[in-house]
Amino acid sequence: MRKINLLLLLSLLIGATVLSGCKKDDDEPIVGFPSIDFKGGETYTFEDVTVTTNDQILVGILAAMHPETQKPLTQFTLKVGTANLVDSTFSANTFDADYTINFADYTINFTEVGNTTLTARITDEDGRSDEVSFNIIIEEGGVKVKKNMTFSWDPLTPPEAISTTEQEAFTACLKPRKIKKN
Repeated sequence: MRKINLLLLLSLLIGATVLSGCKKDDDEPIVGFPSIDFKGGETYTFEDVTVTTNDQILVGILAAMHPETQKPLTQFTLKVGTANLVDSTFSANTFDADYTINFADYTINFTEVGNTTLTARITDEDGRSDEVSFNIIIEEGGVKVKKNMTFSWDPLTPPEAISTTEQEAFTACLKPRKIKKN
């Protein structure tokens, strides 16, 4: 009898541990709120990423109103850091869009290296909203070139490397040009 009681007690403790160890998934939509998510797949960026100041990424967005409230979606915003890339007002049951974000865009000032966050937010008619985001690490891209440098190379050999008067070497990627003959 003691063994049965001990086994019963152990099974209750194990069961309680297993049940209390489970936690609710954060990806489930909140009841009454619209839902938004990034498109996944090979061509889309949808999770933390490292880019250079010369890169661009494709971000896809899917959003829908909550089926129980039936309140249409009315606003979508897309931000990188504090820069507002998109702020649109509309009225629809669903939202589906793709955005190419160019980190060489000087008008938005993505050319600075560092960490930032891309955030997409959808809002419904009652002002309820949901958002998704991922982190972006921006690293220096391209080759830094000093001003007033003199470049020289032998035109008879392929321009695989160019040297400067300061004896610095750069890798060159020059396109051959067609020369018109008169």
